[in-house]
Amino acid sequence: MLLVAAQVIALIIAAIVIAKSYVSFRAGHETKTMFIFWTLTWVAIILIAFFPDAVTAFLGEKKIGTGTFFGVGLIFVYFVLYRVYSKADRIERELDRLVRRLSIEFTNERADATPTRPPRRPTPKQQRPK
Repeated sequence: MLLVAAQVIALIIAAIVIAKSYVSFRAGHETKTMFIFWTLTWVAIILIAFFPDAVTAFLGEKKIGTGTFFGVGLIFVYFVLYRVYSKADRIERELDRLVRRLSIEFTNERADATPTRPPRRPTPKQQRPK
């Protein structure tokens, strides 16, 4: 029963993360490479969650539950890693936007503060007749 619950939770979390990654990719906030990376990572996590005996055999231990424990731990670690990556990426974009805006404002203020040359006096040839 615990294994089925862990599998369902893994499937739900993976579906949410893949959907969120897809939305970010479509909005242009995430590159195609990162979208493919996160999709393949979560598909691998789903496979580990649904086939914990393969993990146990791969690790070479005969203890029951090692694969399940490893799968649940992997789900947690990758979910936290994805959230940290998403937050860091969002903060980086906001910081970039802020720096650009402040740079434009600073440039405009500096241009306004620069003294302009007074208008030139017309030469006698350029003077208009009265």
